[in-house]
Amino acid sequence: MAPQGNALSAIQIFEPSFRIAENLDMGSNPNALPQMYVRGRSGIGTPALDESLTSEHALKNDPNQPIFMLDGYEVSMEKIYDLDIERIETYTILKDAAATAMYGSRAANGVVVITTKPLPAGRLNVTYSGNFTINAPDLSSYNLMNAREKLEAERLAGYYDTDDPSQIATKLKEYNGKLQNIERGIETDWLAAACRARRSATSTRSASPAPPTPSATDST
Repeated sequence: MAPQGNALSAIQIFEPSFRIAENLDMGSNPNALPQMYVRGRSGIGTPALDESLTSEHALKNDPNQPIFMLDGYEVSMEKIYDLDIERIETYTILKDAAATAMYGSRAANGVVVITTKPLPAGRLNVTYSGNFTINAPDLSSYNLMNAREKLEAERLAGYYDTDDPSQIATKLKEYNGKLQNIERGIETDWLAAACRARRSATSTRSASPAPPTPSATDST
């Protein structure tokens, strides 16, 4: 099973030298691109991405960002970020003199070379992947009284007892009113009222046209 997430996160799992810097300022912004480095960090240039995380200025002035090659062509980091993990056949991280020898000074921060899987001739390749998660608080450690237990605790504590004869009927009416509500099934789960489960769903879809089937005349 392929790792969940994007292609860059998957590469980070298998390649220790490829690191994605944690940036809590991005929050849950799906359009924010991460900051990454292959050959360590540099102190020259913009040390962090500005507010416009996807702007050309922010990415060009990031001194740590490697260049990305996809099937022989240089592409943007956003292209790799949106790439379906299942389409990757091989990847190579170049971070030494071989990188600058092949790609020049632009490869000083390393090169990420990715090759996608070849498609079968004459077939349309459609892929879909989805992930649905539910996050709910664990309230099993709490042991709170229900409505009936709370009413009994109030009675034992003497909340409904009074030495004032004018308040006896009022206290008795209050107690009986609460008891009737409990008998009718009225109950409030205050822990559940203060918490709620968080549901999230992510999905990726891609369709790639296959190369045409070679004919007999193409082989001559």
